[in-house]
Amino acid sequence: MMLLFAGHDIAVAQVEEYNTAFRFVEAGNWDSAKVHIDRFVLSREGEKDAEGWYLRGYVYARLYKKYEISDHYSKYRAEAVNSARKSIGIDPSQKNVAGNRPVFCSLAAGFYNSAVQTLDTANFKTAIDNYNWYKNIVVNCDSSVNTAQKDVDFYLALGTVFQDRLDSCHCDDSLAFVRARDAYMKVLNIDPKNIKANYDLGILYHNHAVHLIMSLTGDEDLSVIIARQDKADKNFKSALPFGEFGLQLPDSYPKKIDYLTLLFEIYRGLSETDKMNKVQQQIDELKKKSGG
Repeated sequence: MMLLFAGHDIAVAQVEEYNTAFRFVEAGNWDSAKVHIDRFVLSREGEKDAEGWYLRGYVYARLYKKYEISDHYSKYRAEAVNSARKSIGIDPSQKNVAGNRPVFCSLAAGFYNSAVQTLDTANFKTAIDNYNWYKNIVVNCDSSVNTAQKDVDFYLALGTVFQDRLDSCHCDDSLAFVRARDAYMKVLNIDPKNIKANYDLGILYHNHAVHLIMSLTGDEDLSVIIARQDKADKNFKSALPFGEFGLQLPDSYPKKIDYLTLLFEIYRGLSETDKMNKVQQQIDELKKKSGG
């Protein structure tokens, strides 16, 4: 009897930790709520209690906003996600999923904001980390979210960050080139006919080829000049399928002339005079149609 009675006392004490945490939540005292809800979920009674883990997720989300809103690797935020996930793992009922939804929505917004704020050449890895967190939990906020389209939007933006770097420095930044290329290719793996990704890849390879040629001073050994020209030719050829993608676009597409101009310049780089002339005719015809 003594063991059973002692066990009962322990269970009552553990439940009281939850009740105390809840009272502190109602009072807006997140720090004190954390102490008691942590004790509860680590107890025998609490470790399998969906409501306890839900409350912990809610408390940690509040602590994130209070102390670490500017910390892109906030431990409070990560713990809030883990707690909410644990809650719905224990009780996957629609009621509990709906109860945890506001926590996921709040945290998803935080991860998205962190991704946007760090989307630059210095912090892009942080942006990717936060975007991946966002993508993984946003469906718990809104199951109708098209994460594939979110990927397209994010990686287009990431590619643009590195392409802008190349455009502004006019330098041979091979890392920026590779990162821009890889970001755009991620887009095409999802959406092979994405107009912007095809165009930007064409521009990326074309501009890299031009830079290789323009950076020659004329003082280099002949072998260096030949090697540089060969590398430029490879980049013009790599640009070609992305430039030719523009031929598929309807004449009504507003920026088709930009696409054809890119294709014209690629053919120029490859010394394809006949093809240059054909593309120029198409450009002239489009300009007439548009009154340009």
